[in-house]
Amino acid sequence: MRDYVLRRGFLLIGTFAMMLLQVQSSIAGPFDFQVGLDDGTLNMINGLPDKIKTATLDLLRDAMPIVDNSVNEYIDRVSSSISQNISAAVTQVSCDANGGVKNVSDYFSNSFLATIFPFHGILPTKVSANVSDLGDYIDQTRARLSPTTTAEKMAGAYADLLIYASFVQCAANAVNSPATVAIAVEGRANTISDATMEWAILAGNNYCSTPDDCVQKRVADLDKFLQSADKRDVDAADANTMVHNLPSAPPVPSLWQYWGLQAFDISPYEKLLLSMRAIERRVAAERLERERQAQVAWCNGIKGFDDIGKLMSTEIAEVNSPTSNVDFANAIPRTDTLDSWLDNTQGPLKKALSLDSRYGDVGARLQNYIDAARKVTAQIRERAKEALTTHPFFVSGNSGLPGVDAQPPSPDLSGPPACKG
Repeated sequence: MRDYVLRRGFLLIGTFAMMLLQVQSSIAGPFDFQVGLDDGTLNMINGLPDKIKTATLDLLRDAMPIVDNSVNEYIDRVSSSISQNISAAVTQVSCDANGGVKNVSDYFSNSFLATIFPFHGILPTKVSANVSDLGDYIDQTRARLSPTTTAEKMAGAYADLLIYASFVQCAANAVNSPATVAIAVEGRANTISDATMEWAILAGNNYCSTPDDCVQKRVADLDKFLQSADKRDVDAADANTMVHNLPSAPPVPSLWQYWGLQAFDISPYEKLLLSMRAIERRVAAERLERERQAQVAWCNGIKGFDDIGKLMSTEIAEVNSPTSNVDFANAIPRTDTLDSWLDNTQGPLKKALSLDSRYGDVGARLQNYIDAARKVTAQIRERAKEALTTHPFFVSGNSGLPGVDAQPPSPDLSGPPACKG
């Protein structure tokens, strides 16, 4: 077997980016959609190189409609993608005929996130061709974790395991069916993919140090998050029930565990950490769904906005400079049409405002226009009725009636995301 010196971490973050490209962040300005991901994950995305971050966010935005069909479907898509895409990245490594990884130096250097994690050490120098040995190595690595192992070292250890898995795959391919090997390796990788991602997030910006420290900080931050989140999203996510059903907090590590004289189980910490992450993502997904409902209402409201201005302009001109009674007669039913169109704008506007307060400023500008437009519409109707009453045989010229107020200027509707169609 070949000897390999492996750089830690690049596969971890690189595969996370792959996951994001297949799932679905933010839209600049006050309308900052969070796509149903927690702040920790979003912070990781924002830490990517600008070019990669931009491309990732574009693709994330494209997948946002998933939440319109089902919040559960969206969350399942995010969660499963983390596991499936990390493990898929492991199994899709290119192998050479001798059971090694092709162009191993390029395998490292071409990863755009290879520099995120510095080099910390090496993996075992002998790579087994037996996939079951990978499972044993995962168990052995987890057993070596201790109460003092930092989140950064946790992330590095799990990244090592994923990298090692790709090398085991190539070694095993030389003596077994590649398809069978891929399934087996992917199964092993799936057992640690969620934990891998969690420790990578916690390691970012030195958020926390030891497992106990990480749990305590996450518990406190989850409480703050739920207190500050919109109650509608918290209720829709049934977050309080999820909190009630959280796994029990792990017991405080014993001195024996600190000294390495008693086994330390990292599983309870990871289970609790992942459960808290799931609550945040659920609330964030509900927020996204609510914001998208508001966007739909807004777009429905302004769909025929240009038609309102055009028809109002026509009716003002005809009432102020009529050619016959026909202009007055036509104006009355057309003002009914204008009122109906204004209703069709105001109703969705109220819904958008009730769902998302960020429409407040632009909504106020639109409401001012609606109020002014209703006033002018009423004047058009009154002038037309008065003309037909006082000049029943009017043919052409100046009716002698006062004119209608000028059409209100169109409001600035910039701010919300552009509507499709």
